[in-house]
Amino acid sequence: MKKLFTLVALLSWLILQSSAQGDNTTNAKDNGQSISNVLVERLTARLNSAHIVIDDGRIVSAQLHNVRYVKLLKQIDAAGCPQEFRLAWLDYVQTWERKSNPRGTAENVLEGLPAFHGDVNALTDIAKRMEADDTLISWQKCERIALEFDVDSSKLEIH
Repeated sequence: MKKLFTLVALLSWLILQSSAQGDNTTNAKDNGQSISNVLVERLTARLNSAHIVIDDGRIVSAQLHNVRYVKLLKQIDAAGCPQEFRLAWLDYVQTWERKSNPRGTAENVLEGLPAFHGDVNALTDIAKRMEADDTLISWQKCERIALEFDVDSSKLEIH
């Protein structure tokens, strides 16, 4: 009787483990889908925030309207995503908020250097590069976490 009870306990345990793995697989797929949804909405926001000038069938210039982009980013709901991604996403959105601040990074850098003498334009260019790197770093963090959930942002498309 003891062996029968052990066998039943073992079978029960295996069934529970199998069920738990199925739940984990489903949860991972749900997390991946939630992340994919956020990233596709980001692509849509970028497209809807772009100012594209076309002349004679050729794109002459394309520029992202930062304030509109930030407004659209803030509307994207990442609540269904894993916490690690939500935190990276929040950092990305806040980075863009700082970038679109009317005062901007250039003024903040200048305020920090009251005794600076020289070409202010060169300092402004440095500040702009710092700004671009800041958004790139926060975006790369979102991409890295997305990859942990088998979501490759470079392969996503807007439907």
